Order: sequence, then structure tokens, then C-alpha cells
Amino acid sequence: MTNLSLSLNNVDASGAASLSDAIKVNTVLTNLNLRGNNIGDAGASSFSDAIKVNTVLTNLNLLGNNIGDSCKASLFDAIKFNTVLTNLFVSSNNIFYPGAASFCDGIKVNITWFSENLYLNPIL
Repeated sequence: MTNLSLSLNNVDASGAASLSDAIKVNTVLTNLNLRGNNIGDAGASSFSDAIKVNTVLTNLNLLGNNIGDSCKASLFDAIKFNTVLTNLFVSSNNIFYPGAASFCDGIKVNITWFSENLYLNPIL
């Protein structure tokens, strides 16, 4: 299985932590869609550890998951280390300017980055 969609399934921070543990050792899954859940900052931070070590996940959709700036140091810094993840969708969350700036710092370092979505976040 290369694609897994768990969108709109009430995945919370605990569920995100379990998924993150699996992603750390995953060698097949390339697309994970968690759109419209409620992983929050704690769940997004869990994914940071997985993103740092995963070597196959190319698309991660975290749209509409109540993610805020407190996870910025972990989630967005993780993209500095991952040269495989090319698409990260974090639209419709609670990311303000500091989080967006941290995201931009990450993609400055990661030269393989392809696309991101920060729309519908209160950046300004």
C-alpha cells in the first residue's frame, strides 16, 4: 500500500503519535492524507520525528488539523533534514507569521522541496 487516506476520521494527537511511529520504519507508504482531523500541535510534533528519518514519504496532508505555531520548531525544522518529502499541506490551520517564517527557513535548506500550502492560515 503506497497511499493511505484517513481524512475526516477524528484522528487526534494520540493517533498521530501511533501513525508517526509506523512512518519512522515505513518503507512503502508515499502518500498520507490526514486532512480534517484534530491532531493539533502535539500530533504535528510527533510527525516531525518521523519526517526526519523516513526515506519514502513524499506527500503529507495535514490540512485543517488545528496546528498552531507551538509546533513550528519541530515540524517545520524537520523538513531541513528530509530530502524525500516534497509536498506538505498545512492549509487551514492556526499558523501565524512565526510559524510561516520557520517553514520558509526549512525550505531554504531543503533543495528538493517542491510545494507547500500555507493558505487560509492567519499569517499576517
